[in-house]
Amino acid sequence: LLTTGYTAMVDGSFPLSRRHYKIQLGQSYSSTYSGMENYGAGQDLLADSWFVGSTQYTKYDAINAVTNLGGSNRLNKLVPSPINIDSLDVWNPAAVKFFK
Repeated sequence: LLTTGYTAMVDGSFPLSRRHYKIQLGQSYSSTYSGMENYGAGQDLLADSWFVGSTQYTKYDAINAVTNLGGSNRLNKLVPSPINIDSLDVWNPAAVKFFK
């Protein structure tokens, strides 16, 4: 599923209305929760920061949006559109390089 989704993001066929999935996936694979095995290890799928237009967001903005029940509309605002290779900026560049 992850590689299929990645391919759809790269070729531009990923549904625009579901771009919040990138934030949810990135949040779930980040080491920012105390009590988790990899807490504080810096093994984050989310990038440290990225831009949507002229607004800069951080991984903590994304995590707060998810954990405070942001809903898909709020989360979608954290992801650049259209969905293509440039919208992968929300993910850690090392992880994106690995997927390629």
